[in-house]
Amino acid sequence: MYSEKALALRECLATRRDKRPCEAWALWGHPKQLCMAHAGHQHRGPQPRHHPEYMRAQVVPCSCSAYPWPHRPGGGLCRWPEKPERTFVPNPFQVRRITRKQYNRALARIQRAARKLAGLQR
Repeated sequence: MYSEKALALRECLATRRDKRPCEAWALWGHPKQLCMAHAGHQHRGPQPRHHPEYMRAQVVPCSCSAYPWPHRPGGGLCRWPEKPERTFVPNPFQVRRITRKQYNRALARIQRAARKLAGLQR
């Protein structure tokens, strides 16, 4: 959930026709902090039935210390734009089990590499 500071950065700063503030989310990285409608990115005319070029929101990943990988801002332990209170700690007792198929593929890859090395050493 967003903090008050994050909500202030994400809300649209435009006003609607009835002079009330817009209640939509601003586009990520928009210089004037406007939503799709006020930035002029709304749909016009009939839309195709299927969108082959469907794109997700272009969010700049957060790199705070909440997680050791790039993640979406404000999700989980991340308190974007503030610093996180806690950080992610992996469970050392959690074992990742691989399937027989994954094991066989890895073994075959190792055997191929060993045969290739044996052929080069002769």
